[in-house]
Amino acid sequence: EEESGIPLHSPGVNLFTQQVLDGNWDESVATLHKIGLADENVVRSASCLILEQKFFELLHGEKVMEALMTLREEITPLCNYSSRIRELSSCLVSPSPKQDIVKVRSRSKLLEELQKLLPPTVMIPEKRLEHLVEQALILQTETCPFHNSVDKMSLYSDHHCGKELIPSRTVQVRK
Repeated sequence: EEESGIPLHSPGVNLFTQQVLDGNWDESVATLHKIGLADENVVRSASCLILEQKFFELLHGEKVMEALMTLREEITPLCNYSSRIRELSSCLVSPSPKQDIVKVRSRSKLLEELQKLLPPTVMIPEKRLEHLVEQALILQTETCPFHNSVDKMSLYSDHHCGKELIPSRTVQVRK
């Protein structure tokens, strides 16, 4: 990114990513709406994930009333999954055994889930370059007409196995 001068993500996506990692939930939801996603269902689903993280972190920090307000005023109107709302509600009323089951996921894990949800034109998936390089190597192997080498392939040159590596004369005859 530094060498090419081409940013990986837009400034809005970078801001959104930083807000999620910092735990600025309300700001991250607002930024999500400004990123310019065409599909409203994706925005809604991503907002639900963010608000659930906010809910769990409030609950984990023993801020039960704030967690309840988040559930009532933010999550319930936005998320249409009544079974999920009941699950979240049960986390509020159940004693500590339920709390042990519901672990607060890390913010970076939340960001990974959001990357899977958001289109790649907005947020490039993690390890995308590695995936493209692996595809290129596999394609070179598959298109090599005489491929029989177990040597490691290099990115410095195109892969090529010559005819000379294919056995062409009898070395031993068994009687």
